Amino acid sequence: MKELLPYQQLKKRVYGILEHEAHDLFGRSIAIFLVVLICVNVIVAIIDTEESINAQYQGYFYTIELFSLAIFTLEYGLRLWTCNVNEKFQDPVKGRLKYAITFYAFIDLFAILPTYISIISVTVFAAAISFNLLFLRAFRLFRVFRVFKLGRYHDSFHTIKTVLSKKKGELFVAVFLGMIVLVVMSSVMFYAEHAAQPDKFSSIPTTMWWAAMTLTTIGYGDMYPVTGLGKLLAAAVAFLGIGLFALPAGILGSGFYEEFQHRRQREEETITCPHCGKEIIK
Repeated sequence: MKELLPYQQLKKRVYGILEHEAHDLFGRSIAIFLVVLICVNVIVAIIDTEESINAQYQGYFYTIELFSLAIFTLEYGLRLWTCNVNEKFQDPVKGRLKYAITFYAFIDLFAILPTYISIISVTVFAAAISFNLLFLRAFRLFRVFRVFKLGRYHDSFHTIKTVLSKKKGELFVAVFLGMIVLVVMSSVMFYAEHAAQPDKFSSIPTTMWWAAMTLTTIGYGDMYPVTGLGKLLAAAVAFLGIGLFALPAGILGSGFYEEFQHRRQREEETITCPHCGKEIIK
């Protein structure tokens, strides 16, 4: 086996830490640090919207944001640098471009890009009197989406992704069926109620709001039928809604059950090497 150069060894070591293949104390410490930093960012993004708290601790929040931006930028850069350790991204240029369009690479980029846009916007438009501060606040709120970075650090996110991938066909059929019911019921209700309530059921797209709220059994009460035919249709839509939303719930429930059964079976058929920590099939 060809011996790796020090540069290649360093790259492989960094890759193992970032991808949680390093089972030593340092590797685990880095993973815990990143998880804690992500949680802190999400908490700050939430409480930052409270004006009284923001006014008092704005400086601390800004410091945390700059520190987090530096760490997440470094992490993103290191992931791009080490990704070709993986055989799927071996090519130094095409491999990195291929990695950059993966789901988690997008999440990593999205975790830092809004902050950079916000900083650049402040720098460029600071002198403009008409600059809209709501634009900056919108970008600040994007920090809460850093919670999706936690998907790298817990198997639960991978389980959800696997189930959604396996059941995407059945879920598409359920959603498509729901859209058909929504369009048909909105059209029929429009013709049933338009003459009696032209201000509320003014068009089919407007009626779709009523149909969506009724199908989901929420019913805000801002739109409701007053004619006999409309009430009969509303009752039918309510019953259909119960069945329509039970369908995807059943699909997902069976998907999770199958995935957990598969993982349990795999655990029974594999053992862990005490030296490297890798799974070995019996």
